[in-house]
Amino acid sequence: MKPMQSSTIGFIGAGKVATALGLYFSHNHLCIGGYYSSHTSSSTAAAHLTHSRIFQSISECTQACDILFITTPDGAIAKIWNELRQLTLKGKMVCHTSGVLSSQVFDGIEKKGAIGYAIHPVVPITSDPNAYRSLYNAYFTVEGPDQHLEDLQLFFSHLGNSVVCIDAEKKDKYHATNVLLSNLLVVLIHTGWELLQECDITIECAQKMTKPLLETTLQNIFDHGIVDSVTGPVDRNDVGTVQRHLECLPLEKQRLYAILSSELVRIARKKHPQNDYSLLKELFQTVARSNHIAENEGLQ
Repeated sequence: MKPMQSSTIGFIGAGKVATALGLYFSHNHLCIGGYYSSHTSSSTAAAHLTHSRIFQSISECTQACDILFITTPDGAIAKIWNELRQLTLKGKMVCHTSGVLSSQVFDGIEKKGAIGYAIHPVVPITSDPNAYRSLYNAYFTVEGPDQHLEDLQLFFSHLGNSVVCIDAEKKDKYHATNVLLSNLLVVLIHTGWELLQECDITIECAQKMTKPLLETTLQNIFDHGIVDSVTGPVDRNDVGTVQRHLECLPLEKQRLYAILSSELVRIARKKHPQNDYSLLKELFQTVARSNHIAENEGLQ
């Protein structure tokens, strides 16, 4: 197999992840062969940004490149592999960037004289042309055969990235965790901004006024740890304030507040083991029961 630093990299799929990776690699002086996509406009745009080729077929991309990144939606990866496995792949590395799928999707790849890996950047990537810049500080998780794991670690370490190896059986839980920490955090912030607008605060003001709140919370977590960063009414075991919060919220927001606060009680107990949080737990269980009854009635 050709050394990775001198390999030509090709992308099958030309969306935001492929474009960001291509820009990141090219800015680090790696050779980008080009892009193939069933959407020609996407491959044209990505190739233009990375000064690389537009491939007209998967076969053309495969012939021209030593490392192939499948950067399609997860549901298309197996289909792409079924096309690739019909081609000559000897000496090539085939990677996909799915957070949830493992390298086992490349069934029979060793018989083709090739090797397959799942490589996932632990950072959200948007459609912004400058999204590739977030990759400079990103960790990458890698899953696949031991044979070239060290090569992949060296490849990314030369770019300045850290690599974490992960077991195939744990990819589901790993990716669910990423969603909790990123996508579902977006839901919490969106919910908070909606509620602030109900308090007659404009969205522009809501965004500006909560930025220091969010940034300080995250900074406290990284500086002092989770337990010592807990503040607020649950931390104080302030049942009355929590009750007022629940009463002012619509039903679906009550449920969200109660579920998350129940978990917060578990953390607060580590900080204040002497406190009796039974009243708060009972309050949250009452909300859960009420929501369950309301849902059942809605189905009738």
